[in-house]
Amino acid sequence: ASLPREREAKPVGAAADGSASKGIPVSLSIGGFGIGYSLLTRQAALDLFEHLWNSYFGGSKSGVHRSFGDAWLDGVDLFLEHGTAVDRYNVLALELAKHNIRGGPRKLT
Repeated sequence: ASLPREREAKPVGAAADGSASKGIPVSLSIGGFGIGYSLLTRQAALDLFEHLWNSYFGGSKSGVHRSFGDAWLDGVDLFLEHGTAVDRYNVLALELAKHNIRGGPRKLT
């Protein structure tokens, strides 16, 4: 996955802030159709969580680029067409839930 170029992402951050001020939730989607993506280890899932937390949510780790500026997103939509427990997305989902990051219309549990 590639990160958006800064000039492409700034309008997204502004739109996310505007939506938040109107009470409209903004989520980040991960996954998609097909196979060929997984989290090979538990540590990979935890590393992805840390990246998401610091780049798009409430984290404030020094030196982490926030693609959407100061905007915080409201949740993560995990679209895993062929995901299984072996792919360790459950580890990611549990870590998101611990930090009250919601997914879709329901809170992750």
